[in-house]
Amino acid sequence: MVARTVFFIQKSPALAGAQKSLLRLMQTLNENYQPVLITGSEGWLATESCLAGIPVIVHPFPSSRSLKALLIGNRQFAREVAEECRKYELSGCLVHGNDHIQSLSALAIAKALQAPSVLTLRTPVMTRRDFFKYGCHRHRHVVAVGHDLHQKVCGWRSSQPPQLIENGVAATEISSPIKLASTFPSSVVVPGTTKPRKGWRDLVDALVLLEKQGRGTDIEFVLLGNDYGQNVMGTVGAARLKIFRIRHLPLSIDFKKNVSTFTFAVHPTRAESFGMALVEMLAAGVPVLTSCTGIAPRIVTSPRFLFEPQNSVDMAEKLGSLMADFSGADQMVMHAQEIIRNQYCVTRTAAQYMNIYARLCAV
Repeated sequence: MVARTVFFIQKSPALAGAQKSLLRLMQTLNENYQPVLITGSEGWLATESCLAGIPVIVHPFPSSRSLKALLIGNRQFAREVAEECRKYELSGCLVHGNDHIQSLSALAIAKALQAPSVLTLRTPVMTRRDFFKYGCHRHRHVVAVGHDLHQKVCGWRSSQPPQLIENGVAATEISSPIKLASTFPSSVVVPGTTKPRKGWRDLVDALVLLEKQGRGTDIEFVLLGNDYGQNVMGTVGAARLKIFRIRHLPLSIDFKKNVSTFTFAVHPTRAESFGMALVEMLAAGVPVLTSCTGIAPRIVTSPRFLFEPQNSVDMAEKLGSLMADFSGADQMVMHAQEIIRNQYCVTRTAAQYMNIYARLCAV
């Protein structure tokens, strides 16, 4: 039996959470379906897909500030891409857009192939205007990642509510917890980017508060992630610190290898639909102090390791408490990993998508 083809639409191939989650899904589906990636340029996702044996179609996506011009460009784009798709099995094929930015392109390609379309929504700050502007309501099936985003979209599409499907990691990615010393580590990793939503500046605000309270000490906080061409130290206001130290480390392909060199992490993000970086760090065996957003309150069971998003006072209090008493960090990781194994493995994610695909192909 020839596996049905699923064309996944992801314009940017850059290394990021949405792309990593998509790659895991495609790799897991590969046993039952034929995933094909359609992306706008060469990059991390295209390279990793090829290495995993997943076919890749690289074709420049239309880009325009005008919605009308974008729609016109999408029609031509879809016709050209559809020609490249015809080398694959099209009987019972589907088109799957990876977030709302890909929605219009996915709809156009689905129309050109006369195939049903699925859309996964991932952006936590997506607005109602975005939902309808990008035609998200027009897909045969809509999925939302994360409870908060799911509830929000249910209010916009009450007649056909989206399905909640969470991301997941592979079981092989879950490592034994790192052996911890009883004292707070001298170096802490902080994943994110210079985008305000990722909370790097909020962390520095919290460290300034700790210094003012006389609780500053010689600890280095390593900001791991993309600087988007900005001056990281200036963006986060690192010059305000007199005792704590800040260093930036560019994100490399092997996130797990990066974070596993540390024995503690802070995840100061303001908003996440899911929080893939948090799950990856915990899966790698690293304890994390995290903002209470996305999946965090469902896998971090100890309130000592949770703080209110965009609340530097609360972050400072929780961080200062852990600096004074680091006990319980190993138990925190073990409990979180057990939850990840049971509820947030990619095999479960893939099974839910395969149920959707089977229903759409049967219609």
